[in-house]
Amino acid sequence: MKLQVKKNEFIYIVALSIFLLVKIIDHTNMAMPNEIKYGCIMISCILVGIKVIFFDKNTIKNIIIYIAILIASLAVIYKSSQYEILYTTIFIIGAKDVDFIKIISSYVKVSSFVILIMMICFAFGIIKETYVVRDGVIRHTFGYVYPTDFVALLFYVFLADLYYGIVKRKNIFGRDIAYFIIGLLTFHFSDSRLGSASILLLIPMSWIMKYSDKFDNKKIFNLIKKYSIIIAAGLSIFLTNFYMKYPNNNLLIWIDKELSYRLTFNIHAIKSFGYSLWGQDIYSQYYMYNDKWFFIDNSYYIMFIEYGLIISIIIIITYSLFLRKEVKLRKSYIPWVWILISINSIVGQQFFMLEYNIFLLALLADNSELMLVGNDNKKMMENLQ
Repeated sequence: MKLQVKKNEFIYIVALSIFLLVKIIDHTNMAMPNEIKYGCIMISCILVGIKVIFFDKNTIKNIIIYIAILIASLAVIYKSSQYEILYTTIFIIGAKDVDFIKIISSYVKVSSFVILIMMICFAFGIIKETYVVRDGVIRHTFGYVYPTDFVALLFYVFLADLYYGIVKRKNIFGRDIAYFIIGLLTFHFSDSRLGSASILLLIPMSWIMKYSDKFDNKKIFNLIKKYSIIIAAGLSIFLTNFYMKYPNNNLLIWIDKELSYRLTFNIHAIKSFGYSLWGQDIYSQYYMYNDKWFFIDNSYYIMFIEYGLIISIIIIITYSLFLRKEVKLRKSYIPWVWILISINSIVGQQFFMLEYNIFLLALLADNSELMLVGNDNKKMMENLQ
């Protein structure tokens, strides 16, 4: 049994590492032929399929659910041409019974490796920087395609490393110093307000997670942990629709400007394309008749408009139920992590992009690190032995 579990994890970690390597490089200015990119993605997905079919213990119920989810993903791809949802779904299914700490460790190592190589290549002039200017300020990308995505990657890598450090009882003071320095540097050089602010928010979150037992019995914190995704999605809907109804409201105009006009883009997408059940390819439609810049960055509206309402509801409800279970069992730091992800996703587009949000895999992975306190912890450990 132990050997089989190790094989499960080995196959999955290899597949995940290949996928992450290719997908993160794809966001940089490093040249990579499409044959290599899609070939590696196909190999990684096949490896996950081998793991699920030949090594996992699957019930008839599980198989039916997996097939239904994959069919739904294919329906979204057919309507929207967004293959990202299929890749992510395959890896979520494949993460079943894989040690989540090993997943996190692999993610941090692979992502850090790509960032390091990218910045070395940029420093030596091997790859060029994308020239991005906002309000007369040059936003440095250091070899990444977009400054916002570069800082977002740093945030998610730091978030994963923080989770790893908390679970493994590592010292967090040194991490907090790094968050503070990197947060200020990215704000200065890349002018990424969301990413830099998210990195700085890791500092208070690190102490909240470290002393989380002081917050676990407070209803307000448990409520936020359980429903952070629903709250954030609801806030996105409220702000967008309120601004649509009251476009001259000074407060909403200010919020929209500070969010780099993301509310305006949400409204434009709603008016131009509307909602659909199974998603739609909005960019092919838009750029067929327009040459002005347009992009939805809000993760929730990406789901609502591009992925369709059915998949959006499934994703939000599934992960909210998962977080509710984690909070109810009082065993996991993951709900704290998802608070930051949910907030970040109001402005950022990375919610359902696996190369950023590795915590999507926690849904089925073995994330049995315990956060029980006092006698509860002792009893749980005795039951597991």
